[in-house]
Amino acid sequence: MILIENKTEIKKFIIGSFFLICGIAIFVGSLIMFGYCVAPTLFTILPSKDLAGMVNQAILIKFRILQGISILMMLGGFIICKNKLISKERNIHIAFISFIMILFLFYGIYIHNTMFTLTQSITSFDTILENEKAIIQQFRQYHRYYSATALIAAGLGLGLTLYHISILIISGKEITIKD
Repeated sequence: MILIENKTEIKKFIIGSFFLICGIAIFVGSLIMFGYCVAPTLFTILPSKDLAGMVNQAILIKFRILQGISILMMLGGFIICKNKLISKERNIHIAFISFIMILFLFYGIYIHNTMFTLTQSITSFDTILENEKAIIQQFRQYHRYYSATALIAAGLGLGLTLYHISILIISGKEITIKD
């Protein structure tokens, strides 16, 4: 049972949960939308891989900002409602959010910047030069790492959503107002 002293505490807990869930929704939704809708479509409909890559890169810059903001929303929501969670629940939330942040830093900053640096050494993805094949292979390997870690981060976001909802609803917790 979650003991809440007054109605202000209830509002605070609900607002915190709202920001946490909204942050997760934006984070996971943007990954799904970009990774499975936008990027593949660009490479399908644009006339060259080079053009699609430039458009993709421009979108990815804004995408990283959106993802960073959504992680801050998750963190802020958790901070607002953390005091009403028992220690074990708090620690599990911290673990989920920490892993999501670490993965984001890995794929969103490190891998993304590495891929961007590699593209500067490639003349064209449409007409591959013999001396650039190794660089392109390395780029593709980093792209696989990017996709895999982003998918794991999305899965963790969904897992955190289910966990947070389960501790509030499915497990039968009640909010009791102490008069």
